[in-house]
Amino acid sequence: MILRRLTEHVRAQNWFAVAIDFVIVVIGVFMGLQVQEWSTERAERAHLDSQLSSLRTELILSREYFEDRKQYYRDRLSAAQELRSRLAGEGP
Repeated sequence: MILRRLTEHVRAQNWFAVAIDFVIVVIGVFMGLQVQEWSTERAERAHLDSQLSSLRTELILSREYFEDRKQYYRDRLSAAQELRSRLAGEGP
């Protein structure tokens, strides 16, 4: 439809109408590209939020795991120290 109108305006040598049609097409293309960019940015933000949430969960689980490991090795160290003192004859 726009191409037909443009052709009619060129044949009639109505250059003002041709310029207006050109401006309308340029503005339409610009708006389409802008909307596409906004949509892409929104999708990237949603993906980033998802990744950050996953990372947070992983960090929390890792912290819990390492706290458990730390307590385990503290218990083992305490038991080893107690065994050493008993073997040295220092304990009951």
